[in-house]
Amino acid sequence: MKKLILIFALLVFGFGIVAADDGTDDFIELLRSDLRADKQALVEIAMDLTKADAEIFWPIYRKYETERTALGDRTIEVLKAFPGAVNVTETTTVAMLGDEWMKIQEDRVKMTKKYYKQAAKKLAPRVAVRWMQVEHRISLLINLQLAADVPLVKPLGR
Repeated sequence: MKKLILIFALLVFGFGIVAADDGTDDFIELLRSDLRADKQALVEIAMDLTKADAEIFWPIYRKYETERTALGDRTIEVLKAFPGAVNVTETTTVAMLGDEWMKIQEDRVKMTKKYYKQAAKKLAPRVAVRWMQVEHRISLLINLQLAADVPLVKPLGR
């Protein structure tokens, strides 16, 4: 499993996920598609489900991934706007980006709670907690790369 985590981390850290709008959207989508496939393989290994649990878990996981991907789309749009806002002095533009970023974070927490509750109800709570732990670890890797790729907005007047 450590080998698969390393491969996944290399995929995440090997490429910048956020890029300028210079025709790289196709590349970003291809990379995201590869990451989703690798992520599912990693989740499958980490979860180590029985056949009975797998039959219940994977439909929940697919719905979760569909919603998570939509949130990912919103996240990428905001992150693509941040480099352009680095030197922006107009407070409203920066505030709008910040507000959308916070809304995405709120929506992510609501979505995660929703699917955690579904998994905990249909499977043993231990399985649901393990899934959330795996998801959290993967998210940390991805978010670390995103944070490294996005420049900070400069203080006003500098």
